[in-house]
Amino acid sequence: MVRLLSVPVYEYQCKKCGHIFERDHAVGEKKHYKCPECSSKSTRKIISSVGVVFKGTGFYVTDNRKGKDMNLSGNGEKPDTKTKTASPVSEN
Repeated sequence: MVRLLSVPVYEYQCKKCGHIFERDHAVGEKKHYKCPECSSKSTRKIISSVGVVFKGTGFYVTDNRKGKDMNLSGNGEKPDTKTKTASPVSEN
């Protein structure tokens, strides 16, 4: 049985010509790659941003966005804040 291990893909940019290229390697590996365009060893790793979407409850962003109006059940409805008054009891 052949087991394939996946490694992350990193982006690098050549400091000499500005060419951007990708290389895959292990997380802890510290290796400098040659630019495929100009063969310069002067490259730097580019740190890319990651898009994050918070869905559901349990996150500060979703639970505290509306303050006290947010229902604890997380269904997006406002809690019932009306107080019911007791109706007078009729004695016959």
